[in-house]
Amino acid sequence: MPGVGSKRERQADRALVAAYHEARLGELVERVAEAVDRFRACEQNAFAVDEVIHQYHRAAQELWNFCWLGGAGAKVKRTARVLRDMAARDERADCGSSAHHANAAPRGRRSMRATPAVRHRLAWPAAPLDLR
Repeated sequence: MPGVGSKRERQADRALVAAYHEARLGELVERVAEAVDRFRACEQNAFAVDEVIHQYHRAAQELWNFCWLGGAGAKVKRTARVLRDMAARDERADCGSSAHHANAAPRGRRSMRATPAVRHRLAWPAAPLDLR
């Protein structure tokens, strides 16, 4: 019978995407907090903090787009499937790279596959920035 368990599956998909979004957003916020702490300790100047905040803003937007831009329903289901596949391969999505947008399928048939060129951005930056 179609639709059996579909409400539970949709709830599970939304919960997975929300948890992923919150976890990655928390990592991005930590980068900003570290930069502010370095500023307060006089280890870097305000311009360096401003750059980190700018990078945070772009990465947070792209993270939101990856998780929620397509709305509820099929988009969240596809995103949840991608996250499960990546978890099975111990990978992280990179929804913030320009390569993601350049390699995206035409409207209506977007590919959510995390390609090597697409995986690096949500891990932004891979190492703490040295903006001294």
